[in-house]
Amino acid sequence: MAIQWAIRFTIETNFSCVIIESGSVSVVKAIQDNAGSTCDFGHIIEDVKHLSMAMKSCEFHHTKREANQVAHTLARKAIQFDTKLAWIEEIPPCVSVVIRMDIV
Repeated sequence: MAIQWAIRFTIETNFSCVIIESGSVSVVKAIQDNAGSTCDFGHIIEDVKHLSMAMKSCEFHHTKREANQVAHTLARKAIQFDTKLAWIEEIPPCVSVVIRMDIV
């Protein structure tokens, strides 16, 4: 559902080329699979595929948690909120330390 929301957000904000990374290898494989999805969340996978076709370029990649600490930190922080948040052109305070650690 997070990927589905992210694609809708990118379309609404007029991004045309995106790379979406996920820690779930099974979700990424299901999205990349040309066959119809038969899993419990297949309707979401099919919606993601359909939405991504509206973009100039939309790639899906699996990234291990160790290689994507910023996303992991944001996901853990998101549990504390009842609403959806997005940061554009700024770094969320909760990940600024993690970003500095990635640079080193």
